[in-house]
Amino acid sequence: MSDRGGSLSSSEAIAALTGLIDGFVGGAGWIPAVEVIAVEQVPLPARSLLAHQRHMTATLKAFHGCNLRLEVLAERCDGEFYRRMIALTTERDGGVAEFGVVRLRLSLVDPDVRHAVLDRSSPIGDVFETHRVLTRVEPRWLLRFPTGGPVLEYLRLPPGREAFGRLGVIHCNGQAAVELLEVVPG
Repeated sequence: MSDRGGSLSSSEAIAALTGLIDGFVGGAGWIPAVEVIAVEQVPLPARSLLAHQRHMTATLKAFHGCNLRLEVLAERCDGEFYRRMIALTTERDGGVAEFGVVRLRLSLVDPDVRHAVLDRSSPIGDVFETHRVLTRVEPRWLLRFPTGGPVLEYLRLPPGREAFGRLGVIHCNGQAAVELLEVVPG
């Protein structure tokens, strides 16, 4: 992730976002209002939650001081790819800590990891940690989401609040296995 919010153009980020959320997050009319932004444009604490190369699950657990619950809002398995739209809620008060969408290439993970992911009981980051999958998180773009858009509804934010996210890739054992969108309240 460069200081301009990513190493590629914003049109590439929007294309990646569009492909990832296809069929999950309402109509695509809100997508052009998403902005690719620089690290400095993300306010704290959202910046500390997004601008790093660690798994979000561990980062969010540390920030909120409690475990997180996985809510699978929608899922699809299209041959080699498993996609799901999720909310991670805090165990303490049930607030939404993260909204996300992931696309996992099933052939790039071992059968036990695949089974654990499809079981839907744990976030993918926790599954990788539990099964000791060698991973590298590669954030590519930081994003600002428009107020009033569907992403903010999934975060259960009051009107006028902003949300920020990152689009990236998780490499498993050296291969790009997961594309992901991770969004937190601003």
